[in-house]
Amino acid sequence: MLLPKNLKLLVRRLFPRLARLRDTQQLRRSFRKSFAERQNRNKISIFGLEPPKVLSGPFQGMIYLNETVWGPIEPKWLGSYEQELHPAINTILGRQYDVIVDVGSAEGYYSVGLAKHFPSTPVFSYDTDPWARAQQKRMARQNGCKNLFVNGLCSIKQLSALVSNKRALIICDIEGDEFNLLDPSRIPGLRNSEILVEVHSNAQLSFDTRKGADFLSHNFSETHAIIEFEVKPRSIPLYESIIADRRGQLADLATILDERRNEDQLWLWMNLKSQ
Repeated sequence: MLLPKNLKLLVRRLFPRLARLRDTQQLRRSFRKSFAERQNRNKISIFGLEPPKVLSGPFQGMIYLNETVWGPIEPKWLGSYEQELHPAINTILGRQYDVIVDVGSAEGYYSVGLAKHFPSTPVFSYDTDPWARAQQKRMARQNGCKNLFVNGLCSIKQLSALVSNKRALIICDIEGDEFNLLDPSRIPGLRNSEILVEVHSNAQLSFDTRKGADFLSHNFSETHAIIEFEVKPRSIPLYESIIADRRGQLADLATILDERRNEDQLWLWMNLKSQ
């Protein structure tokens, strides 16, 4: 007789899509419980009856959602979300690409933001969460983006076809699977792509974020100049002034700006050396 734990492992092996869907439902319930009440209260405080929009940063002006998303939503409204990456994003916004690919796109902060900024460039986004994909499509419509194509799981074959013989930008945040997907030996087109990747730990590979960053850096060292970004504190006065320009102050702004990241969080911005 199978023990419950063994049964769960068997179900995951036999029905991986069903297991991912169940995990997604559980996480969304957790996020709703943690953030929904606070989020709705802050939405009224900041925007009143108007729809939320990004108030600062590279995607300032993008119309946003007031729904449960992955983690707290207020940093996206305020424009402080992944503020560490603003220098890389601002560089990206000043360049041109044949194709943009966002893998692990969630509700579309980057995919919609980039599709809005580059209306003539096709943007292909991938996320295994069907609720996130539906949110992303709604947000694309709200922002008038007709060049965004929303998809589920991204395979090596799909990514290889998208970036082959093109000037491509890849945004990647896939919870440890980046070490499998971002493999230039399997996807040669990655050697000619610019890549912004959030690095995660991976228990199967015995990687913490430091080892993972070193692994990716080694694989791309011949073709890319690599910049690391670490977690940095937010400027409370800066965002107080942004909110004050709207309707007033929010209680406990430091908590609202907290994205609940680990101190060892790392991102890699991999620029082509041949530019």
